Amino acid sequence: MIYSLYARNIHYIAGSFLRNIFMPQLTNNIDKLLVVARQEIEAFKIPSEERVLVYYSFFPALVGMPFKIIVTENIHNGIRSRLRQWDSAYKLSNWHLGIYRLDNLRIITEAQTLSTSDTKVLLKELERLQAMPLPDVLPKANGIVLDGVQCTLGIYYQKLQVDYLWEMSNPAA
Repeated sequence: MIYSLYARNIHYIAGSFLRNIFMPQLTNNIDKLLVVARQEIEAFKIPSEERVLVYYSFFPALVGMPFKIIVTENIHNGIRSRLRQWDSAYKLSNWHLGIYRLDNLRIITEAQTLSTSDTKVLLKELERLQAMPLPDVLPKANGIVLDGVQCTLGIYYQKLQVDYLWEMSNPAA
């Protein structure tokens, strides 16, 4: 009985491991691909001693190098900038088939600590933003963007706590 239970657990673990290696997550649904790409881009690992000061994201409605940048503050290490961007051109030759591999997205990541002079400029601009009246929501934009785009901006500096969403979609959609 114990041997049977043990063998079943080993079989389950081995099967799960092999499925992940030999059975990639595939889809022919581009919307699902874009959702997974967005989740990957949003998946920043921020240490608990840091807090987000500013973020900006850009997500086109169709494939086109979406990204998110965050700026974090740490009392010990200063201010850091981080970027996560989906390299949608990676393995582009496979895309003409209309089958997308969800577990093999290439996410470009970069992180750097801002210099003292850049930190001063950023904090000065955040002070200026805090001193001016900001709207609760951004006005609706007029224009045409092929296929649409969605941008977000968040600022969390002292008393200034704002989150903006800006969308422009194709008028035909």
